[in-house]
Amino acid sequence: MAEYTHFQFHPERRRMEADSLTPPLRLLENRSMPGVGYLPKIGAGNVFVSFLEGRLAAFEESGGKPVWDFRLPHGYRAGIPDDGDLLISEHTLLTRLNGELFILDASTGKLHSRQPAPAFDLRSAILQENRLFGVYLDEADENEPVYCFAYDLARQTFSWQYAIERIPYSLAMSTQSVFLSDRKGYFTCLSAETGAQVWTTPIQEIGQYTDVDQTIRSGDVTGVPLLWGDLLIVPVEGYHVVALEQATGAVRWSQLIDIDDPRNLVCSPNGMLATVDSEIYVNLDVATGRMLSHLNIAAALRPYGGPLVTRMDVTDHMLYFSIIHKGILVALDRQSGEIPWTFQCAAAVPFNNAPVVVNGRLYLLDEDHNLYVFAGA
Repeated sequence: MAEYTHFQFHPERRRMEADSLTPPLRLLENRSMPGVGYLPKIGAGNVFVSFLEGRLAAFEESGGKPVWDFRLPHGYRAGIPDDGDLLISEHTLLTRLNGELFILDASTGKLHSRQPAPAFDLRSAILQENRLFGVYLDEADENEPVYCFAYDLARQTFSWQYAIERIPYSLAMSTQSVFLSDRKGYFTCLSAETGAQVWTTPIQEIGQYTDVDQTIRSGDVTGVPLLWGDLLIVPVEGYHVVALEQATGAVRWSQLIDIDDPRNLVCSPNGMLATVDSEIYVNLDVATGRMLSHLNIAAALRPYGGPLVTRMDVTDHMLYFSIIHKGILVALDRQSGEIPWTFQCAAAVPFNNAPVVVNGRLYLLDEDHNLYVFAGA
């Protein structure tokens, strides 16, 4: 799988390479632009951008020079249902518009094929060579069952389908397996080749907790799982982060933390898990689950009008995230919990629009579809 499928992350957001970008940052006005539908994809020396007007474009990552330009039949409205978002694998770029897939050469922008598309969630999908893995609703069935699927783009047919009880936050993949939460309180591994179930692990009791109303709640998978070595790191709503063995689903470790819903979870290349909410910042060792640090950041965030923060990215020394309703980009020092730098965006920033750092630049998209690109000062 190409490392640049999602911003030098695997789709499950385990950072592949370290980055030392430290504040203060400066806005690159010649790289920033309005009318962008989704966060760009970055890799192979290019930045791939999808515009609301229906234009797809590639720019040189280093100098910003246009590489190619492709026009879809018409524009789209971002998020309904993720038309215009991009998936990339190796030299293939894919997008969807009005029930059709457009498959392009990522190097040249040349259209390879245009074909009917299965109804699926583009943001949680994964493109692996010529196969598309995703989740869809069979709208022809009156009971609307949900399926995880593998779809062969060359043959334009499903390789397999696996019935699930709910739509997961996202899929995670290794070369041989697909990982997902297919029903409440469980995590499941499927064969990427056949779609057969390899294992399923209950996590309800691991994350069982008592809420503010004194009601006992069962633990449930929340957010996007991370792959690390032979482990699958699962955030559990119920004050836990859990590591499962990819091969068997056995629990390697389980760590209780002070964050009830640790869906905002990332992992740095040196094996440090980080999760944050409006008050607490926690670091864990990914191999053992050992608590490395626990910082109260409520006082640091208070001047910027928290409490809700977006998904985040991690560099050598910093966490980057935004205050959702205020549209303030924040740099948080990973060691001290202090905030040395902020930036005020023109609009609020949705939760899923994590700032993303790639090769010394930070990319951020606000809810008015303004793309901001920053570099070190």
